[in-house]
Amino acid sequence: ASERMLRVENTRLQAEIATMRAAHGRNKLELETQSIEVQNLRSRNAKLSGYLAVAETSAMHLRNSLQGAAPPPFAARAMEPAAEFFMGTPNDSAVQSRSTTPPRHARDRLETTLKQASTDAALVADLKEP
Repeated sequence: ASERMLRVENTRLQAEIATMRAAHGRNKLELETQSIEVQNLRSRNAKLSGYLAVAETSAMHLRNSLQGAAPPPFAARAMEPAAEFFMGTPNDSAVQSRSTTPPRHARDRLETTLKQASTDAALVADLKEP
């Protein structure tokens, strides 16, 4: 009877060992999978950090270039001392009819620059979100 109990206990222990080995194998596989996922996330994080740095640099460069740039030609003309050339004088109807609106190509260039700055700012904001 005690020999039979020992065999039963031995069988139970061997089954438990087999179960533990299988669990160990699953845990090891899960650990390896998680390790690969961590590496992939670190790589993705590095890429996103790079994109963010590029976007911030681009936005900063654009802002600096806009701040340091000479005013557009139409703005410079409007600031000249001879503003009456553009604005006219009360008694000069011919001069009053002149437009102070900038040329279309200058307006388009300014609008494009402003849209690009807005797009850069939106990109930076999107990339900073968690």
